Amino acid sequence: MQQRSGRGRKAAGGKVTGKTSPPFPPASGPTSSSSSSSSSSSSSSSPSPSPSPSSVPPSTFDVIINDASDPCGPSERLYSPAFFRDMRRALSPGGVVCSQCESMWVNLDFAVDMVAALAGVFDGVEYGYIMVPTYPGGGIGMILGRKAFEGCEVGVCKRPTRLVKEAGVVGTMKYYSGKTHRGAFQLPREVQRRMDEAV
Repeated sequence: MQQRSGRGRKAAGGKVTGKTSPPFPPASGPTSSSSSSSSSSSSSSSPSPSPSPSSVPPSTFDVIINDASDPCGPSERLYSPAFFRDMRRALSPGGVVCSQCESMWVNLDFAVDMVAALAGVFDGVEYGYIMVPTYPGGGIGMILGRKAFEGCEVGVCKRPTRLVKEAGVVGTMKYYSGKTHRGAFQLPREVQRRMDEAV
């Protein structure tokens, strides 16, 4: 598993702060697809960039995992409504997008705002929290958006769709289990109240 440095930035005095830019800043400048094409044409020796969600044919992926950097600076575009709409378009019916969504202990307001905004993009939105000791607060949040099947009620991500033993991976997982899966969505009462109000 790839590990990254802790989230947040050093403020004056060396203290780590979880303050980030507001979610969904206005998009500006060239799109990912146009900037990718220009960079690839200018340097033939550079590796090919990953395609942007807008360049992917509709209903291509069952799952998209967006492990983006903190929502500030260049990464702000990865939290824009347009970017999430493009990811939704690239999802197959019943597909799921999972994106990092800041720690509820460090930046709850941001997480709540993200849930509220994505409720207008996806058919179902849920916030979960997993333990990552190297991050400020000891963990990181994730937001999951689901695209419903045509004419069917949208499912939920809080319950595993199949047991670990059914997937044939018993004994290979060091963190994940059905209990840790369900526990990731057992939020503190006040946090859950705010998430419920957001949608």
